Amino acid sequence: MKKLAVYLTLCLSALAAEKITIQEAAEMALKNNRDIKIEMKNLENSDLDVRKSWKDSFFKVNFVSSETFFTAKGSNSELPDGKHGQAVSLEQPIFQGGKISSGIKTAKTAKNLSMYQLEKTKKDTVLNVIDMYIVVLNYENKTEVLQSSEKSLNENLRIIKEKYNVRMATKPDLLEAERSVLEVKAQILDNQNQVNIAKDNLVKALGLKVGSDIEVVPFTVAEKFSSKINYTNDIIRLEDENSEYKISELQSEISKLNIDSAKSIYYPTVNANMSYGTDSQSEFADSFKGENSFMSVGFTIKWQLFDWGSAKDDVKKAKNNLEISKLKQTDTLENVRTSLKSTYMDIVHSEKVLETKQKAVETAAEVYKLETERYQYNLITLRDLLNAEVKLRESKIDYISTRLNYYYLISKYESMFN
Repeated sequence: MKKLAVYLTLCLSALAAEKITIQEAAEMALKNNRDIKIEMKNLENSDLDVRKSWKDSFFKVNFVSSETFFTAKGSNSELPDGKHGQAVSLEQPIFQGGKISSGIKTAKTAKNLSMYQLEKTKKDTVLNVIDMYIVVLNYENKTEVLQSSEKSLNENLRIIKEKYNVRMATKPDLLEAERSVLEVKAQILDNQNQVNIAKDNLVKALGLKVGSDIEVVPFTVAEKFSSKINYTNDIIRLEDENSEYKISELQSEISKLNIDSAKSIYYPTVNANMSYGTDSQSEFADSFKGENSFMSVGFTIKWQLFDWGSAKDDVKKAKNNLEISKLKQTDTLENVRTSLKSTYMDIVHSEKVLETKQKAVETAAEVYKLETERYQYNLITLRDLLNAEVKLRESKIDYISTRLNYYYLISKYESMFN
């Protein structure tokens, strides 16, 4: 029996739902979210691009092997034997018209851009998880309110049945009381289904195994958050601390660097070079002999003089892209400022509404208590009593939803800063 008890205890422990706080949910999402993993790889690639841009300024070593099968010298001449050659060459860029330096600056800026994109993805992920977490809590709290309502309605039904048995209540009253109980039971069932759906969505967002059973832990909400922030200063510091705006700013900077890169074609390129090897040997084996080797040191200059205006078009396109980026940057700043203002006003409004809704719950509770007493003395109809119960139920649900949404608004406000 002891072994059986231990076994049953272990089974029940395994089946118990895993409790998760909202802070733990955020940490799990940051660890398991696929979008974040993608952005981390993008950041890693950006770092590789920076290293590669520096390496473009270093010398390159190449091995060249050439095979010439024949060379035609004239219409009546015989085809000579093939020629063989191979060489090792070293090429060092000296001047590339600013293309290398602008490439390094662009790579560094792109890395900073990837860092802000990763930061923004993390914030969006956490905010999304908070929203999902709140949805679960909202449905669970609503279920608790409905279950409490069911108890009250069952008690009313019991009283009405007693009255009906002694002919103090009518058949329609009894049917109406039964209907109200069945209606709230249906709402409870629907709400429990919504809880399961919301939990499945949260489990997926947290990267847990599909079908995992979790239990969300209620959390406290800060009071009077609007009194703890300086909205005027926050609007100003958006330019320095908002990830979305910093991304648009860096995109404009990259567009500006692309103009310098496009203009590099206007300048000559200078490369130092050194080669060692053999060339034009009649026998393949001779190309490996030291006595047939040569060594050359020098430099090459290349300057494109005419390209049908292709370079000019590239520069113009790069300038247009810069103007587009600047317009998007301005638009982004206006959007984040509008979003911050809207969120702040919603927070202030919610604080006022919460006080009103809390009073509404207290009032509805007192009204229902009074109506219950009045119904016992046959001073009101059953419908009046049920209406009072519905108002109490709805006011509780409304207050809970508003309070949870208030926390989401706070999280949204804070997520707009780095």
